[in-house]
Amino acid sequence: MTIINLKTGKARITKKEPLPKCKLCNTDVDNKGLTGKVNEVSVSFCYMCMTDIIQMMVDKQNNA
Repeated sequence: MTIINLKTGKARITKKEPLPKCKLCNTDVDNKGLTGKVNEVSVSFCYMCMTDIIQMMVDKQNNA
């Protein structure tokens, strides 16, 4: 990302932070995935793993 100081006109390039990795399949988590904290533990799930977890929860709820 390029940041331009409007007062001085100087530009600087910042390093792009790497995408978090999915805790299950180790792929990059983009904006469709889920990143957050469970208590104090940081977790990230890609879109595919997140939808699979949700489907397992729905199936469990329907079978209960």
